[in-house]
Amino acid sequence: MRNLFPADRGLLLLAWAALLAAVALWQVRSLVTHASAGIVDVARLARQHVVTRWGMLAIWTWLGWHLFVRTSF
Repeated sequence: MRNLFPADRGLLLLAWAALLAAVALWQVRSLVTHASAGIVDVARLARQHVVTRWGMLAIWTWLGWHLFVRTSF
């Protein structure tokens, strides 16, 4: 079975940078044109439902663990 994730760290960082740039461009476009919902609007809508609220908590916990706890050793 092929590995779905790039083994090269540089490619992985480039992919994360591209994802971050896409989200930033989406937010800027929504602020300038008011044509689509921004990140805050989507998060506010998601927090209205219990299931997505728990999902957001799980994602936030996972992200905090992988960014802060695992790298502190």
